[in-house]
Amino acid sequence: MQISLFNKKSNQLLGIDVGSSSLKLVELAKAGRGVQVVSAGVHALPPETVVEGRIEKPEEMALVVRRAVTMARTKTKHVAVAVPGSAVITRVLDMPAELSEDEMEIQLLMEAEQYIPYSLEEVAVDFTTIEIQESGENETAKVLLAACRKESIEALTGMLEMAELEAKVVDVEPFCLERVYPYLAEHLEEDSDALIAVVDCGATTLRVNVLDKGSTVYSRDEMFGTKQLMEEIMRRYGLSAEEAMAAERDGDLPGDYEQEVLAPFRDSLVQQISRSLQFFYSSTSYSQLDTMILAGGIVSGDALAKMTEARIEVPVVAANPFKTMSLGSGIRQSELEKIAPSLLIATGLALRGVS
Repeated sequence: MQISLFNKKSNQLLGIDVGSSSLKLVELAKAGRGVQVVSAGVHALPPETVVEGRIEKPEEMALVVRRAVTMARTKTKHVAVAVPGSAVITRVLDMPAELSEDEMEIQLLMEAEQYIPYSLEEVAVDFTTIEIQESGENETAKVLLAACRKESIEALTGMLEMAELEAKVVDVEPFCLERVYPYLAEHLEEDSDALIAVVDCGATTLRVNVLDKGSTVYSRDEMFGTKQLMEEIMRRYGLSAEEAMAAERDGDLPGDYEQEVLAPFRDSLVQQISRSLQFFYSSTSYSQLDTMILAGGIVSGDALAKMTEARIEVPVVAANPFKTMSLGSGIRQSELEKIAPSLLIATGLALRGVS
């Protein structure tokens, strides 16, 4: 099939996560029985480079990618990127287990037409067997089928070609979270079989993913993000979008910023998280999370985690997928910890190259 959405064997990869306001890059390598962080970084994108999830300025983004790769001092040219879960149609289908991979592909393509609301010529498709079940004398394969519009994939792969890189894997964001989850679970007080919510606050989207025993059971996106914080900084202090982003990143804002701007935004964020959790409880059979993991650039230090924990009465920690990984010679732990909450998807992508 045309894309690799599932964890098939691959060589070392750059994990590149394209967001609305920034681009995140992570490179990992095998280190004995563990994993080592080779490089990691967050790089701001020019305004309006990505609009409503679409790459509107691929040339400008390619320049940012080139700069990120140069700063990472890597020779790796192969990349793993991801599309949002909302852009992918998935179905679990029952297939005869005795079929070869080629036979199963043919059968799945024949059946896919009834599940995909587009012509098969417009979509890229992949599949993986997730379980084999015995049924009398026969065995049945539970097969996960995934399909995504080609235009979503071509926008990413074309931009990478401009940056003189090659997309070897196009993944799906919820799958990336599942892949990085064991590294997050290592530093949770709850065991890895707990019910965990990963809440990622991006520039325009608040994404809530709930995992039960490490598998996604719920996913929801809300139109809320740090863009609102940037707009308030611009309004209050008379700054351009670029100036506001730079001032917030460098901590170069007036003394009243934390009390008058940041605190109200954090309060709105926690309220939004609480509403999202209530929607999760009301629409599923679950009644209580064990732990919440906060991710995104707004999560720096423990302040927001403690504030959220006090409001929702669930243990909350800031995301750090690197706690059990060793660090390469060019990585400073203090700097990595600051950006770690932003790097979940990029880390999940980079893991495709070392698993």
